[in-house]
Amino acid sequence: MSSILASNGEVNIVNASGCGSSYCVSKAALNMLTSITANILRPNHITVYASHPGWVRTKAGGENAPMEPVHSVKGQLAKLDSIEFKETGRFFDFNGHSSTLATLI
Repeated sequence: MSSILASNGEVNIVNASGCGSSYCVSKAALNMLTSITANILRPNHITVYASHPGWVRTKAGGENAPMEPVHSVKGQLAKLDSIEFKETGRFFDFNGHSSTLATLI
């Protein structure tokens, strides 16, 4: 489970204040691990991808988050059901759309 907060390209949009920098850095490391794992497993035709759940109303996301968990989970499960091997190593949001982090490798 990754996060758009790992995006170097959108750091000034999604995290301009720098709050939660350790969280952002850990998610960036997870994206690298996703890329490495996808490369290792590619010859075996095993698909690996990162998923951004969105800002979800949970204990971590807080009560101001705009999305109910069920919406995020439904979208992520739909992507899991429709993922194609050619998409291995990519980053998708909770609606199954490639995000600006789309190509991790």
